[in-house]
Amino acid sequence: MYLHGGAYVLGPVAAQWRWAAALGEAASTAVVVIGYRMAPDHPHPAALDDAVAAVVALQDDGTLAAGRWALAGDSAGGGLALAVLQRAHLTP
Repeated sequence: MYLHGGAYVLGPVAAQWRWAAALGEAASTAVVVIGYRMAPDHPHPAALDDAVAAVVALQDDGTLAAGRWALAGDSAGGGLALAVLQRAHLTP
């Protein structure tokens, strides 16, 4: 699972899509890019709420098996990934 950077106002951009695709190919696994609401139209904590909801939903439906998934992000997405884990008390 990948959370894009972009200062919470833009993205994902083409380079981020290419990176996610290359990561999935190299790891022989699926990569989910989470599209979260962005500022200024959707101020904090909209992005965090969306990312937590996506992780919880994918865990609940069995898409993310316990101990068999990873959460990553670049730049703002990296900070968002840490906040998701803190908020939801999740263990990837």
